[in-house]
Amino acid sequence: MKTFRSIEEIIRALGREKVLLREMFSKRKTLSFRRDYARALVEGNDSRIDFLLEYGIIRDSGNGTLELTEPYLRFFEEVLQTAEDINVGAVSDTVGHLEEQIGYWLMETSERRRQNYLKEVRVTLRSIAAMTLRNVIDLKRSIDNTYKNEPNYAVKRKKLQNLDAKHEAIATLIKECEKILDERQQTFFTVAMDVSLSSAVQQTRYILREAYHNLLELDRQIIEYLNLIEYQSRIVEKIRKIKYLQDQLVLETQSDILQRLQMTDPLWMEPRPAWHLKLSLETLRSTDEGLEALKEAVRKHSTKTARDRSAPPLTFQDLQPGVKIEDSPNLDEMFASFLAGSEDLYSFVMKYNFQGGTGSNSGSSPGSSSGSGGSGETGSLSLEQRRVLFCQMASQFADALEFSDTLIEDPPGSTKNPGLLREKPEALATFSQKPPTVSGNARSTRGRNCEATDPILHPIITAK
Repeated sequence: MKTFRSIEEIIRALGREKVLLREMFSKRKTLSFRRDYARALVEGNDSRIDFLLEYGIIRDSGNGTLELTEPYLRFFEEVLQTAEDINVGAVSDTVGHLEEQIGYWLMETSERRRQNYLKEVRVTLRSIAAMTLRNVIDLKRSIDNTYKNEPNYAVKRKKLQNLDAKHEAIATLIKECEKILDERQQTFFTVAMDVSLSSAVQQTRYILREAYHNLLELDRQIIEYLNLIEYQSRIVEKIRKIKYLQDQLVLETQSDILQRLQMTDPLWMEPRPAWHLKLSLETLRSTDEGLEALKEAVRKHSTKTARDRSAPPLTFQDLQPGVKIEDSPNLDEMFASFLAGSEDLYSFVMKYNFQGGTGSNSGSSPGSSSGSGGSGETGSLSLEQRRVLFCQMASQFADALEFSDTLIEDPPGSTKNPGLLREKPEALATFSQKPPTVSGNARSTRGRNCEATDPILHPIITAK
């Protein structure tokens, strides 16, 4: 068998036949890979298959089938972390190699060779940690696959027992390695400790601790699986015995199945029966209860159509045209009257006479009221509506008004009707540049009903 002379040759050979090697590795457990399949993947070139055979990458297993050789198969499984074999012996050998290297370092006097042994110790510590963690992962995968996929109970039990033995061996090796780090080689790890060795020791201890904790969980899982297998095996054995007795027609005489069945109460699993009581015709015809029952039945079982739920049709009067007149204060006329006077805006609005002095205004006011009979009069407005008009005029004609920063109270007797201040007093003077100053004993009445004696705050707004 030929051997490769450099890493470049190995990489080049594996890269050239990557399609064939990938298929052989993925189907290593499910398919006997025939040479005809391999020939199709190498474009019918048998020399490429012969090259892999000569260099020991694949081998002929007989009957025209091919398979990967052990070194390359183990290499792919190790790198891809798909190995199912738990190699406890390799960890044990590595632990022994670690103690040997430590002993060589203690006996060596040459500083250069000591550094070589120290480097080997660091590499061996990292190898122990990686191999232990890999074994724990493989053990977990093997336990789950064995319990879920093995159909034979006896084989399943035996496999789990063997995995339990490997679990104990891994736990023993972890304790052995911890003893080397803490007790048996304490002199070496005290004298030879440097930054690199300290990092390797800390990393190894951390991984070993995590692996041991995972082993405790795996131990609990193995015990649970074994108990479930034992329980299921007993159930299967009893079912087989019952079937045998039933086939022999001696089940009732040679077993206590009747007594067991009498002790069970399966009624709770059955649906609850509903007993329907039918009322007599005499009760339905001659009693009030019967009449109520009939009404309830009609209500539950009646099927109303969309026509029954639709609105009634429109009458002739609904289709006749009509006119509805709404009177609202004419703000332009009111503002013209305000400019002709000398009062401030708030006093003017509060004293303005709306009887007959209105006109149609295209902008409807929130304080508008419907007239009666189209008389063109709005009638007297309430205090709340006058305040709204005051705010509207102050906002609409702001360019022609001069706003004061001072808030004053209404004169006595101007608040005859109680109302609700929906804005706080400062909001009425939002057009000013400076914060308003309140004169007098003003009190905020925001958020509550104002009584007739409560003062009303408003800014002084006059014409420019």
